[in-house]
Amino acid sequence: MKVGIIGTGYVDSTVAFALMLQGIASELILIDKNANKAEGETLDLIHSMSFVHPATDL
Repeated sequence: MKVGIIGTGYVDSTVAFALMLQGIASELILIDKNANKAEGETLDLIHSMSFVHPATDL
């Protein structure tokens, strides 16, 4: 299942992290009006993937 999250604030980023940890989404798409913030949150999630071994594409 693909999941798109609009906004990368504290709650939105936490939701993305929880979805990744639980393996609910096969793909996550983060969208924010501040593209640098969305990219930074995506990179944070990508870096944490090596510790949780999810099946999620970012």
